[in-house]
Amino acid sequence: MDGNYGNPYTPANPQPYAQSELDYCMQRCGCYNYNRQPAGANVTMSGRVYGVDGRPASYYPMSYSVNGNYTNGPTDASGRYAITGSRGSTISATPLPEYGLMAVPATYSYANMQTNQPNRDFRLRPTIPGYGQSAP
Repeated sequence: MDGNYGNPYTPANPQPYAQSELDYCMQRCGCYNYNRQPAGANVTMSGRVYGVDGRPASYYPMSYSVNGNYTNGPTDASGRYAITGSRGSTISATPLPEYGLMAVPATYSYANMQTNQPNRDFRLRPTIPGYGQSAP
């Protein structure tokens, strides 16, 4: 008899599991998170910045941080931003107070980020009374 003592479920002949059982096992051992991303995979925070008029704020200046490493960069032409780090990172995104505007909320920050965080949108508001309003 071989060293497996007749066990039909050897690594060469693994036991078939239903996909839901595999998902459950992988989630319990930490191999996969709930978005079915492999351990060590990257996670992304993303969203849009909207101006006072409600339209996307093209090329608006942003500050980003991954585990305390800061960088600056603008939103794209559609007001979108995205910042990516490895699973478990601390990630933040902050629109910079420019042009007499501030963002609401002021920042998004996630410690030990395990899943993607989409749709983290910001709204710009005037910090100067009357800014962005039409004259009477």
